[in-house]
Amino acid sequence: MYYCGIDVASKSSVFCVRDRRGKIVQEGPVETDGKAFEKHLKQYPAKQLSVVLEAGNQSWWLSQFLKQRCAKVVVAPAQKIDAIARGKRKTDKLDARKLSELLRVDGLPTPVHVPSQGGWELRGLLNARRKLVGMRTALSNLVRSVLKQEGVKLKLGALKSRRGWENLKTLSVKSAHVALIVESVSGVVLALMDSIWELECELKKRAAADERVRRLRTMPCVGLISSLTLVSALDDVSRFKTTRQVQSYSGLIPMLRQSGERRQSGPITREGRRELRAVWVEIAHLMARDKRATTLKLRRWFENVGKRRGKRTAIIGLARKILGIAYLMLREKQDFDPGKLKAA
Repeated sequence: MYYCGIDVASKSSVFCVRDRRGKIVQEGPVETDGKAFEKHLKQYPAKQLSVVLEAGNQSWWLSQFLKQRCAKVVVAPAQKIDAIARGKRKTDKLDARKLSELLRVDGLPTPVHVPSQGGWELRGLLNARRKLVGMRTALSNLVRSVLKQEGVKLKLGALKSRRGWENLKTLSVKSAHVALIVESVSGVVLALMDSIWELECELKKRAAADERVRRLRTMPCVGLISSLTLVSALDDVSRFKTTRQVQSYSGLIPMLRQSGERRQSGPITREGRRELRAVWVEIAHLMARDKRATTLKLRRWFENVGKRRGKRTAIIGLARKILGIAYLMLREKQDFDPGKLKAA
């Protein structure tokens, strides 16, 4: 067997190949390109070659390319690799050697999940939409700020629609520079809205063909984006065995410090998929204010925890609970049924 570690960079990467005894048989720089990798690795039999690379911006396409030419491809979490084999010296060459040796001795941490083609595309669409919505929010806050300096205060939802932005043209402001800022930003935001709409049309098309999304939307307060975010993050639900694993993957479980008989819980870990955590905390806020009978048991649970631990802790607990319920719905292929919820 041969074990190859690759330190991937944008233009030029470094690889290191060891044999089963740990001897380095080949190493050096390689252009970060499929043909270049194939040229250097084709001398090793595909059934006898294992490859490891750290998770990064290019790990998806490279892992897919290498899977067709190697017996095993592992995508390892970069932070955990550093924690396992941290040294005073750090170079690309040393990192490649470190990866190949950890692969050879089976010392790598739990690999990062490489999503399927559909899951990868869905993550890309959701990420692009999230970035554009963030830009729209930042520009909305800018316009609110400069108008407030002129004594003009906009209503809470005034800038959430195209009509609201077009109505800004009818405002009379004293300062010429403020008028120029509002006019310039309005054009950019209207273009952003068009781009967001195009992405959302594609997301709706994909959601309509996905039974998992339809099932998740039977849960109160769960909409299109939140259900797609969960589907894209989990990808293959069978890779999670328990609700605790899904909750940990979202970073919603509390930190644990244990020494001897002492056991102490801290704040949530915030590890894993950040967008998943953000979406389901937002759903928890909506559900805590919901008035429907289908959310009654969950709201009572939230209120009981809030009285003992505070509303902030109760919101995190509710997000963790409903995320676990959503996972079970996907795993068991069942729609949301409030009758199956336990009493508060």
